[in-house]
Amino acid sequence: MFSWLRRFFVSSSVNKTAHATSKGSKKNGSGANAQPRNYDINKGTKNLKMESQNNAGVFSYAPTPLSITSLIKDISLMHPPGIAGDICNEMVEFEFRELASLRPIVPIMILSTIASELPKGRFKYNVYSIVTAPSAAGKEAHQSYLKSVLNKLGYERHVHEAPRSDKAIILDLLYAAATSAYIMDEGHVLFRSSFAAKASNYEKNMADLLMQLKTANSFKLTGNLKRDLEESLRPRIEKLTSRKKLDEETTNQLQELKALYALLSEPIQSPHLSMISYSTPSSVRFMFTEQGIATGFLGRFIYLRSGEKRAVLRYKDPSSLLEASKQIEASDGIISRLQNIKTIVPPTFNSEAKMFLTEVTKYLDSDAIRNHPILGAIFARGAEQILVISTLLALEEGIVTRQMVGYSFKLFMNSIDECCNYLNAKEQGEANALTQIVEEKVFQYSKKHGAASIAVIRNHIEKCSSAIRTKVCVDRDFLKKTLADMADAEMLVEVEPKSFIHAEFAENQNRSSV
Repeated sequence: MFSWLRRFFVSSSVNKTAHATSKGSKKNGSGANAQPRNYDINKGTKNLKMESQNNAGVFSYAPTPLSITSLIKDISLMHPPGIAGDICNEMVEFEFRELASLRPIVPIMILSTIASELPKGRFKYNVYSIVTAPSAAGKEAHQSYLKSVLNKLGYERHVHEAPRSDKAIILDLLYAAATSAYIMDEGHVLFRSSFAAKASNYEKNMADLLMQLKTANSFKLTGNLKRDLEESLRPRIEKLTSRKKLDEETTNQLQELKALYALLSEPIQSPHLSMISYSTPSSVRFMFTEQGIATGFLGRFIYLRSGEKRAVLRYKDPSSLLEASKQIEASDGIISRLQNIKTIVPPTFNSEAKMFLTEVTKYLDSDAIRNHPILGAIFARGAEQILVISTLLALEEGIVTRQMVGYSFKLFMNSIDECCNYLNAKEQGEANALTQIVEEKVFQYSKKHGAASIAVIRNHIEKCSSAIRTKVCVDRDFLKKTLADMADAEMLVEVEPKSFIHAEFAENQNRSSV
């Protein structure tokens, strides 16, 4: 029903751096390679003191208590418990290249779609995920297996590729009984267009709509969206109604249009939208920002990332490769077990699982975690994410075990850590770029004006670079620390009391002084 309508509504849709390190930088390094130090620049002496280094980067968080880590240390993210683990094992034979770290999200997506048929409660069982691996690493096999399973289970009309408009998202839900499963290849394209500074209204609306549907138990169409759909449908209904004679096909189309039109006036109850977005690590880098966290966008996703390198081909001879290239299909045994799930009630937690979930929730809801200045918006959704994934893993057995809660917690924390890796890399990259700007400005000033006091050099750099001015607004000591690093690395040399010059010109300065 409505399949022909989908096509009708689908819309078509840091600063430049430039200076090589000088000969004086060879001693200890500078910029990104230098260690932060306290340097009393006003005394004109190299009074340098090492600060403690945070190996976890600027986005570190309070460590997980031993009471939790001791119970999850033997849990492997590549081997989820229950039927999810059996599905992962079956997926191996369809992989051209091993991609073990991304397998678990496939059974979780399958179980999430099945869970759309469970009785509705406070929590929704839909899952949003971003998974990345290098290009040509073998992601296609996972997508094919996922689609094969969902089709065999009778979810053909629920499965879609990337939506191209907010109208398409709504139509997909209405068309398939309020349940959609998006399997997106190169999914970053959707998110990039949605969050671009010059994105069109419908692109921005898509991002907002996806965020709402992740948590909403009831969704009422907004005035503009409802009017757009009604205005698109009404002329088609009137055109078909005006015909004197209708054949069977046209009659069915008219009935579908009228049924869809009527649905627009009622809230969509318990919309269930799950999403898996495949991409490459570099392509999704733009999504991992402090703003992406603060808006709640990243907190709705589970993120999995493979290794940096592609695995070797599993098939060495042509005959084996041809055999492996046959159509990917799940086994009858897996399909039968998944079909039996569709009739059960939501799983219950056994006593050990309840106790462990309480321990995990206590940690995630501690003040230092839930109010983390950057990651708090993700941590705040942690307990819900863990409860949902634990429940999905237990759909076949009907009992949530401690191992399932532990696996879900480890999966969530892995997602946090991968997010931190992106944020730290971005922070380090920005710091490197700013440091290079400072080094370049010092070089240029020394070349043109010679030696000067630190205050004069600092004022010159701030005056010449808006990026540095912006940085100083949030970190008052940035220039002081960076110039201290340069002095310690002998890139900035004191040629006279409280008078400094770039090392490249220090020798000439000393000669002229003599």
